Amino acid sequence: IGEEHGLFLTDEGAVYSWGTDNTYGQLGRSNVLTDEAMREASPIVEDGFWVYGVTQIACGAHHCLTLTSKGELFAWGSNMGGQCGTGITAGTKDKKVLAPKHVRVGPEERPAVVKSCSCGKESSACITIEGEVYVWGAISHKLFSKGIRYQDGEDCSRPVRLRGVPTLDCRELGRVPHQVAVSHDQLACRIAPRRLEDDLDAYVESLKKRAAQLLEINRCGTSGSAKRSRAANEALNSDDVVNLQAEFNEERDFLSRKVEELEQEKEACTRELNRIRREMTVCDQQGVTLAERMVALEVKRSQLQGEKQRVANMHLRDVEYFIPTNKERKNHLLEQRVKKEGEFLRLSHEYNDAVERKAQVGARAELVAALRRGDVGGVDKAASVAGFKAADGKRWMLSEANPEVLSCRQGFTGFREVLRVSDQALEDFTSSLREVSAASSTTNEGTVLEETLETLYKVRKELNMHLLDKLHGVEFGFENP
Repeated sequence: IGEEHGLFLTDEGAVYSWGTDNTYGQLGRSNVLTDEAMREASPIVEDGFWVYGVTQIACGAHHCLTLTSKGELFAWGSNMGGQCGTGITAGTKDKKVLAPKHVRVGPEERPAVVKSCSCGKESSACITIEGEVYVWGAISHKLFSKGIRYQDGEDCSRPVRLRGVPTLDCRELGRVPHQVAVSHDQLACRIAPRRLEDDLDAYVESLKKRAAQLLEINRCGTSGSAKRSRAANEALNSDDVVNLQAEFNEERDFLSRKVEELEQEKEACTRELNRIRREMTVCDQQGVTLAERMVALEVKRSQLQGEKQRVANMHLRDVEYFIPTNKERKNHLLEQRVKKEGEFLRLSHEYNDAVERKAQVGARAELVAALRRGDVGGVDKAASVAGFKAADGKRWMLSEANPEVLSCRQGFTGFREVLRVSDQALEDFTSSLREVSAASSTTNEGTVLEETLETLYKVRKELNMHLLDKLHGVEFGFENP
């Protein structure tokens, strides 16, 4: 996202742009003639750009970069500071690039293949497959001491290799710069193995080690042995498990503090609501009193003459003044009450959500702690088995509510009826979800199983809503995203 424009990339490698301004050509489209055309996201197809297969996009304040599957860079938009990397001549026509233009990185006789790119406000940077970092635009001018350290043929309007990046030390360790992020005057890189195969080999080796550890833990559990093997102990006390438990404990502490804060905010909101209600009651009482006083003064005024009648008229005018003032005060209190009630409802939702999340995270933390201590064998196995059976039954109920499964059966008059039956089955599912926790109430597994099933329910509910939107689009002749 830039200051007044944005890009998004599709799975097919097409780039769409939209925005509220195209002064510098940052939309990359020549057919933008109206405000509506600018605001509507449309593909960039200038000069056959759509055939390149873009894999990465980046936006500066008023310029854009894209990286293709072949490792080529394209840029467009403002080039006032050389941020497009296409070079600047004495003319003003090169200070903005109206359509995607190829950016050459590296020597002309052997251009480099790029694997990552980034944009700052008026800066750009990229990393090649060899781990070399190139910069251009405002950051290039800054990093090269305002141009003093440029060599022959180098300037801020074309990619220049950073010669100070310690790539040699990284390569000795088999690692090179992999991704880059750039701001106005700072640049950061993430390093990774130079060869993708090395990274994959390390990942596969890690998976094998974990699989062996899990098999050893399972063997100890099924054998009923109270004493775990050394391999099982190493697995359960590995860095991953220790870090996982630490994350759970940290999240539980955070949620505990959040629950306390929300409780205090709810109490303060309740006190404020009570104050507003008391003042509204006073306003109502004053309104009744003023109305009665007004009627009495009108009756009395009709019976008086001279000075006494003048005094009665003065009192009557005072009452007539205070009645709308009191009404205005009550309306103001009504607005405050509506606002506070909305705030209280929001706090209540956040509080209930935090309490539920705290219970879930606490159950996970206790489960991991029990696993590390070896206390899992001491839990109520009957309750655990009952919980898993209940969860499996609910999972089967959820799978049976899948519209794809239901639509293959006979007896339905149309897909709308399939969705209606599916929604009803989902409602039955969520109303009986507590049975899982009840079945394993003596273990920590029930809460975790219930949370997992609830997540699956939400995904299935979103799927049904999406299918219903599509059905509306088909029936009424409009396209849904």
